[in-house]
Amino acid sequence: MRPPEQSADQPWRRRPRPRQARARDRARQALVNRSGEVYQDAVALAFDPERLYTRLADRLLTTLPVHRRRGHWLCRRLDGTANAITPGTYAGKLRDPLRETLLAAGAPAFLAEAFAAVGTYGRNAVVSAALPTGQVTSVLRVLIPLICPNFAACPAREAVLETFGVPLLSDALREFAGRLR
Repeated sequence: MRPPEQSADQPWRRRPRPRQARARDRARQALVNRSGEVYQDAVALAFDPERLYTRLADRLLTTLPVHRRRGHWLCRRLDGTANAITPGTYAGKLRDPLRETLLAAGAPAFLAEAFAAVGTYGRNAVVSAALPTGQVTSVLRVLIPLICPNFAACPAREAVLETFGVPLLSDALREFAGRLR
């Protein structure tokens, strides 16, 4: 028996496998149960089967090699990528050279720390403005509970909960999806 063919006017769709659908439902329920810390409209938007995020998660799982579908390999990769493109990741790397330069010039340690912290804050703001990666970071973390086989044991769980705790996440998700249309 052949699977039904898709028409050209319908976007790519695939129903999640039963195990994957159950894992997604458990992840959604885990996020909903944390009602005080998670914004429900963002959860509803992310888990809506007609929206970009579930389709993107399904597409990721379909293209993932079979030997990578079990465990949290993809969860760790998405979280690692989100960490790598977050400008805050580079704050310490920007701070250390300034601190060392001030110490080498004879500045007291407390003064070098203070100036390095202020300088890093300014540089971090410049890097954030030059590379607007905030929405991409949020989208990567929103995808994690959609693809995770066991969200309760996910190594990226805390980062995902933190992301879903941002008040304007639903607006950012709508804006990101709107840009892709």
